[in-house]
Amino acid sequence: MQQARLTTGFGSYRDTDLEQKAQQILVSMTGNLRFPTPTPTLPVLQEATDAYRQALVRIDDGNKETTVVKNQRRDQLIVLLNQLALYVQMVTQGDEASMLSSGFDLAKARTPVGILPKPNALHVEPASMRGCLKVSINKIKGASTYLFGYTTAPVTPDSVWTDEVSSKTSVLIESLTSGR
Repeated sequence: MQQARLTTGFGSYRDTDLEQKAQQILVSMTGNLRFPTPTPTLPVLQEATDAYRQALVRIDDGNKETTVVKNQRRDQLIVLLNQLALYVQMVTQGDEASMLSSGFDLAKARTPVGILPKPNALHVEPASMRGCLKVSINKIKGASTYLFGYTTAPVTPDSVWTDEVSSKTSVLIESLTSGR
């Protein structure tokens, strides 16, 4: 069984949502006996959260400098939140109740994808260079890599197949002989 993990994708939060999440974590961690010596300390996180909140208020004037300062404060807050998440992860050793008491969110448990469907919509077209073909298929949900195999025509039991592996749904096959 997999050990529970915390989410740390704070970069995807909207500006105000990040400030609210940091504040929620601070409230949850303050006085929480499960976390006696947080790293970074809660006053350091509070200071970074306050600085970020102030930068958010100043951003309304549209000044480029205030935008840069806000982004710097945001980055600093995210670094601290990630460090604190690592501390919580280490101290709790996978205990979900303890993890949730910190104010952080649990990551979804990873589940096996299972057997994937066969690729469909095979499309082969000549490339701009002689002796090259562009081969593509439709995206398969759950697939992270694709294996494209090819051989010379006509196909026989003794045909030797060449494989091209790609993380994309298309591949350029080079060094082919015309008509083969």
